[in-house]
Amino acid sequence: MKIIAHRGGATAQMLENSLGSIINSAQMGADLVECDVTKLKDGAYVIFHDKTLLRLTGNDVKTRDLTLQEISDKLNYCGKSIATLQQLLSSYNSLVPILLHFKMKTIDDDLLEILKGAEVPLFFGAVSIDVVKSLRKYFPSEKILAFIPSETDYKDFILAGAGNIRLWETWLGDIVPEDIKKDYNVEVWVMAKDTNKSNRGSKATLDLCYELCADAVIMDDVELASHWKFGRLDN
Repeated sequence: MKIIAHRGGATAQMLENSLGSIINSAQMGADLVECDVTKLKDGAYVIFHDKTLLRLTGNDVKTRDLTLQEISDKLNYCGKSIATLQQLLSSYNSLVPILLHFKMKTIDDDLLEILKGAEVPLFFGAVSIDVVKSLRKYFPSEKILAFIPSETDYKDFILAGAGNIRLWETWLGDIVPEDIKKDYNVEVWVMAKDTNKSNRGSKATLDLCYELCADAVIMDDVELASHWKFGRLDN
């Protein structure tokens, strides 16, 4: 079962979606490192999750309405920073693939050109069928993960060309990986999400996903997951 570092694998020492957290998670044993890609007002692509800056800066302004300079200034004022997609692709030198989770519902041709020219190993996360179809023009289905909006949407995303399906941990009472895998030749990945709405993950998360034959778990705590995984290998 693969371990995917969520939002770069944020820790107390490393900010989420930062170059430092991404590199650190790759070094700690993650099989892939997930990070979020957002498009700004001026066309810049940045590694950033939220639709607004409210959580990180207290400013209730939409991310898509800011330029790179504006968002950088607001984050820097709060002691935070932001990396562009180009900075990530040019500075990352690990063999551990990066999972780029696109927060946009469509992908422009300029972004596809950037992805086609990337020299680092990549997977792609799609939140819409349109994004899946755009990616499939250039990349194989096994490189595309569908972040499906509900547990009933997996069939449409698979038919569009996704080779991997993301379930939430909280969905596992209603649907399990085997329900999907018995009918389709895809992998099923599970995003950690406990009752406190945390993506940190736990040993219970890992044990459950393993028992249900999930192919991967996406969670914040890469150190815990790596210890769990290598502990199983030792046994």
